[in-house]
Amino acid sequence: MERDPGRLRRGLSPLRYYYRECVDFVAWRLNRDAGSTGAPWRWDWGNLASGSAWVWADEWAAKGWPTSNDPVVGAVAWFPYNHVAYVQSVNGDGTVTIEEYNWNSDHSYHVRTIPIGDALYLYPPA
Repeated sequence: MERDPGRLRRGLSPLRYYYRECVDFVAWRLNRDAGSTGAPWRWDWGNLASGSAWVWADEWAAKGWPTSNDPVVGAVAWFPYNHVAYVQSVNGDGTVTIEEYNWNSDHSYHVRTIPIGDALYLYPPA
């Protein structure tokens, strides 16, 4: 799936999330990590987590997928204010570097570093 920051797409992506939203980006990263870089996608709206980021932690728990306060590279950082991000690295100073779209509702790509305790970590599904 092409990620062109210079072009704002509208509508649903092939993963059935809205383009340039945090959930679409994280689903795309999880697919990439699972070796799925095109159709048929391993993870999409129907089998990963539906709707907004708000429900992701509950849906993860309902499926029996692990969550933790301990981040790992490739995990989903879940925030209770309706946002998810992808854990790029776990740093030795008590911080995590995350990649995300639509932080601050700007529909742009960001990389930022946060304290480990700022998020719940949803481990990638098997």
